[in-house]
Amino acid sequence: MKEWMLGIWLGLCVCVVCGLAGVKSASYVQDSSEYVSFGIDIHDIDKVIESNAASLLDSQYVRTLQGKRLLAIADIANETSEDIDVELMARKLARAMRQSGKFTLTNAISGSGAKADRFIKDSRKLTKDPNYNQYTTHEQDTLQAPELSLSGKIAQRSKKIGEVVRVDYIFLLTLSDIKTGKVLWDNEEIISKVADPSVSSEIERHNALRQREKELQALRVQCKDGDNKACGALFDKGDIQGLQKLCDEKVGLSCMFVGLEFHSQSDIAQAKVWFKKGCDYNEPNSCGALGDYHKKANSYAQALMFYAKACDGGIMLACGHVGILYAEGKGVKQNGAKALELYRKACESGEEYGCAGAGYMYYFGKAGVKKDLIKARSYYTKACELNHAQSCHILGVMYANGEGGAKDEIKALDFYEKACDLGNGLGCNNAGVLYVSKQQYAKARKLYEKGCGLDNGTACLNLGGRYYNGQGARQDFAKAKELAGKACDLGVQEGCEWYKELKNAGY
Repeated sequence: MKEWMLGIWLGLCVCVVCGLAGVKSASYVQDSSEYVSFGIDIHDIDKVIESNAASLLDSQYVRTLQGKRLLAIADIANETSEDIDVELMARKLARAMRQSGKFTLTNAISGSGAKADRFIKDSRKLTKDPNYNQYTTHEQDTLQAPELSLSGKIAQRSKKIGEVVRVDYIFLLTLSDIKTGKVLWDNEEIISKVADPSVSSEIERHNALRQREKELQALRVQCKDGDNKACGALFDKGDIQGLQKLCDEKVGLSCMFVGLEFHSQSDIAQAKVWFKKGCDYNEPNSCGALGDYHKKANSYAQALMFYAKACDGGIMLACGHVGILYAEGKGVKQNGAKALELYRKACESGEEYGCAGAGYMYYFGKAGVKKDLIKARSYYTKACELNHAQSCHILGVMYANGEGGAKDEIKALDFYEKACDLGNGLGCNNAGVLYVSKQQYAKARKLYEKGCGLDNGTACLNLGGRYYNGQGARQDFAKAKELAGKACDLGVQEGCEWYKELKNAGY
């Protein structure tokens, strides 16, 4: 990836900042400090190191210090949009401190401001390793713990002043006693620069791109470590290439999101390729997606295989789909007991379709399962509580007819209306029928309207009846004919016959 870097220290130079427009070949310069960058460069770092070293060595703590202290570089946070090498800065300062004869630097431990030398610790692992001469190995208790830590942060503030933009870079460094936690020394250095607004806006744009890349890189690391939210954040931010690279590194969840991206573009062939990779890497959602594709293509045996793998991976919706295939004998020999087992498993995990499937098996007595209306009502109740619209409607029917328990028209109406609110047009119609029986025609009309809007032909037909009779609506024969026609279009034969009658009557 190409990053926008400023200053000779960072290796690239923006022509409007450095004044090198028109230069066609590289050349050495005697003093690179003559070319000022708007960002932080090597000369700024040297200036910060020099002033901080002078401040530290002139502090009362160092002037009264007896002997040497072991120093570790702790966290140094770069809160700017600049790509500042904090390790270079920290080690340069540590070198100046060592040269004073007062400090020694340890590489055995460090924070974000440096990289610890892993071989220091790894060499201790060789102790008692029969492959190594033990006289040449290092004992495990010989490492020295640091006494002091060097930490800090770098902040950035921008301010428009007249026709220019000023940017302040604030360097704050702190030396702490690890044993007591006391701050032994701290110092603040500020480097301020100004530039034309057009220059600063271009720099800010590129800095924003670089900051975005930093954020994406951090999310990629988290995604690779199995953080689902991080993988999802990469998808939301459109980092499909990053997800593809992670998929190539066998991060199954990233493969799933790449497949989802191609699916959203209706490129099903490519979606299948990436979902297959995800499934091969044991990402269960990818297996479930492949199951959906094969089921839609009537490749039931393949669908069953992928759904089963997704189910084994904890995707309860996939368990429900396996149950459907067993119940219907598609891709596998019909087995009602197996279907019911899978439906129950899904239901117990809070999957609405599993509860609905179990209710269906008991209500209709399908595939060798004995009909049991009490159990059917119980499972449909669970499914309805999980907002499965059709289950709510069937519960309404069961309470209206007294199936699986006492007859209760009030509860029937409640379940019909809930089904209607969840988008079940037949539930709207049946609720309307109950309100008509109570002569509450206005409420009935509203429910019929909602059901008809959900393309339930019977609701359209009954709504036409409200307009024809003038009950709950102003009498309107033309409107009644229109609704009868819609009911006919939705497959209700009675609507076709009534439409013909009204048309012949001149409406």
